Amino acid sequence: MKKIVLALSLLVSSMILSAQKNIDVVSKDYEIEKIKRAGLSVNIELSEKYVSNLWEKQLKDYGKYASKKKTYQIDIANIPSVSSSPVKVYSAVESSSKGTMLWMAIDMGDKYVVEGGEGYSSTKKLLRDFAISCFKADLEDQVKDATKAFENSVKSDEKTIKEVEKLVNNLQTNASDKLKLEEALKKNAEEKVQLEKDIDQNKKDQSSSKQEVEKMKKAMDIKQAELNNLK
Repeated sequence: MKKIVLALSLLVSSMILSAQKNIDVVSKDYEIEKIKRAGLSVNIELSEKYVSNLWEKQLKDYGKYASKKKTYQIDIANIPSVSSSPVKVYSAVESSSKGTMLWMAIDMGDKYVVEGGEGYSSTKKLLRDFAISCFKADLEDQVKDATKAFENSVKSDEKTIKEVEKLVNNLQTNASDKLKLEEALKKNAEEKVQLEKDIDQNKKDQSSSKQEVEKMKKAMDIKQAELNNLK
């Protein structure tokens, strides 16, 4: 079990490293509230729902957000890695041809974070790190599912083994009962032979006894006759 979990964990690590090579954060304008805003976007090859759930958790770390039709807004956001002062955040999450597009714009008050400007590299790293965390979370979920499936398989195998052991025990008991039955039948047959002998002997004894009774009856008849003659 431990070896399999370790192997799965190593697989997760290798897949994350592979996924990192394919994460591109690019500049992108996006329209929110009928205003086109400059920002950055990253494509994440996961479902929109999955990415949205994770993004909402991260947005909570920046401040209280409002959401509407796959868009998010934080009027007072604290993102120390981007700016030492509070900023305004606009964001959107929507399905793309390759998974999910995550877009983010940061309004620093007098300007937006754009390529070559203040906070750009930090915002780019923020989105890239988030994308990596999404892949990692998804792979960890897969490992959990695989581990659970494996554990269920082990339990099923253990159950099957116990059932087989029970069947083997039943067969052994059956064989033992069969031997006992065969011994009982053999004994019964021997007893039958003895009973037949006893019955045959009994018949002989009855015949001898009958002859003895007849002899005694004749002797008594003779004695009775002798008694009658004495009168």
